Amino acid sequence: MTFLTLLKRELRASLRALLIVGAIFMILAGINLYDFVRYGGANDYRHIDSGIFHGNRVSIVKDYVLEIVPILIFVSFGLAVGLAMLQFWTHQPTRTWGFLLHRSVSREMILTSKLVAAALVFCLAIGIPWSWLYAYVNHIKTTAFPPPTRILWDGWIYVVLGYVGYLATALTVLSRTRWYTTRLFSWGLVIPIATVVIAQTTLWAAWMGLLAGTAILMVQLFNTFSQREF
Repeated sequence: MTFLTLLKRELRASLRALLIVGAIFMILAGINLYDFVRYGGANDYRHIDSGIFHGNRVSIVKDYVLEIVPILIFVSFGLAVGLAMLQFWTHQPTRTWGFLLHRSVSREMILTSKLVAAALVFCLAIGIPWSWLYAYVNHIKTTAFPPPTRILWDGWIYVVLGYVGYLATALTVLSRTRWYTTRLFSWGLVIPIATVVIAQTTLWAAWMGLLAGTAILMVQLFNTFSQREF
């Protein structure tokens, strides 16, 4: 069995999660975007009335785009937990791990196919829709200035943070320790990783911290998966 065959299988199994999360994100973000398109031209007056006008319309665009960020965080971590449970936990009650692992492929290839499929699901369900929303706000030009490019990459940081949460959930599922001991230790790493990344003032520093945290969890996941008895 080739890697491509395994990848296709994982993508088919993840298709429902992809469609559901993508639809939820587009509906919630679309409502916010509709409000921006409909009332964008009068936002300066609304900000003046509320006492938070910053002197130019760049801040208005930024405020509206940033309102999508809580939605982005919610769907990213929701997808993280749901997808990891789908890929790793559902094999346990159905006892299909043995069938999967006794094929003529290595455990590393099986795990890699799951991780690559999950990365593609995050990109298709959240990353690409987020990029489209940013581009659409820039295209409609209901204000004099487009949103800064920094906002686009900040959004992708939250998408990758969701992937970090996916790795942590997979580690939690695969761990053989008890729930009240060190089983949730991997999720304990997500909090400092997210704190360090969000606290950075430069994009390159944020991405370096994010990639370092991802690498740490991925190494732990490969080590746990290769040594675990199913």
